[in-house]
Amino acid sequence: MPKFRFKVGDPVTANEKAPRDYAGREGIVIEVARAQTTQRQRQYSVQFTPEPRKADAGYFDSWMLDATP
Repeated sequence: MPKFRFKVGDPVTANEKAPRDYAGREGIVIEVARAQTTQRQRQYSVQFTPEPRKADAGYFDSWMLDATP
């Protein structure tokens, strides 16, 4: 069974490796999906707290996210 870094419902923060519009934003993992580039890698769909003129959700690799305490 694959080991996931995050699971649905986990609070996360997009770190400095995430695209600029997302860096520092907090959200919740809403989906775990297989990455299009490889079978072994996973991507996480994150729903962020709404901010004016910024996207509310996006897909991220695990290295772009940090667990929020």
